[in-house]
Amino acid sequence: MHRDLARLLRENPQAAILLAICLVLGLGTLIAIMISLATSGSNNVPAGAGPDSGVIALMHALY
Repeated sequence: MHRDLARLLRENPQAAILLAICLVLGLGTLIAIMISLATSGSNNVPAGAGPDSGVIALMHALY
């Protein structure tokens, strides 16, 4: 599996660049979400703010 992935990335440098970009953007998004959860003082969602799936509340509780 690792050999196939390494061969693919060597044969297609565009795929390696795209993978790196996706990893950087994903990590940046995760850090931004964690910072916003850490700095938010309240768990309450104002009325009319949209449906609450509970994922943000769960992440806030875990963080």
